[in-house]
Amino acid sequence: MLEVEIEMIQEILIEHGYKFIKFLGSGSFSNVFLCESIKYHQQFAVKRAIKHKISEDEYKTLISLNHPNVIQLYDAFEDDESQFLIMEYCQNGTLSKKGRLSYENFIYYAKQILESLHFCHSKNIAHRDIKPDNIFIDQYDHIKLGDFGLSRQFDDKRKSSDKCGSLMLFAPEMFQLTEYCPFTTD
Repeated sequence: MLEVEIEMIQEILIEHGYKFIKFLGSGSFSNVFLCESIKYHQQFAVKRAIKHKISEDEYKTLISLNHPNVIQLYDAFEDDESQFLIMEYCQNGTLSKKGRLSYENFIYYAKQILESLHFCHSKNIAHRDIKPDNIFIDQYDHIKLGDFGLSRQFDDKRKSSDKCGSLMLFAPEMFQLTEYCPFTTD
C-alpha cells in the first residue's frame, strides 16, 4: 500500500474513533487493516472497499447474522470514496494457515463450520465463497465464518445460475450450464 493511502485511512479511522495499527491483507475487492477502538481499547478488523465493491447485501447479511461461529459486525461508515466495515478480529488467522489438521482438529473445526452454514441457511443466506481463507480462527480457537461479499439471500426453492466464488473451489454443479441450489453448493 502507498504511504499516502495509509495516512488517509489513518485520518478517516481517527475521525470515527479508531486507531490504525497495521495492514492485514487484501482480497479481490478490498483491503483489511487492524485497528483499535480509542474508547474501548479493543482490536478490530477493518474491511475497506471502494463504495460500489462492498455490496448492500454484505452489510445487510452481516447485521442479520448473530451466531458464535459467524464473524460479527460492530460498526460501519463511509467517506466519499470508500466503505468501511468494523468487524471482529480473529488473531489466529484463517483455516488456510493451519496447514494439515489432525483428525480430532478436523472434526472440531468441521462441526463449527457446519453449524455456521446451517445457521446462515436457516436465514436463507447462501455464502457462495466457502474456502479456508474465509474461515477465521478467534483467540479461543473457535471458527468464525467471514467474508460475506458474495453472499445473497434466496428463498427456499430459488435456484441460481451465478458463477461466483473461487474457481478452484467451485462445486461441480457450477461448471454445468444449468441452475443449481446455492445452499447445496455451499
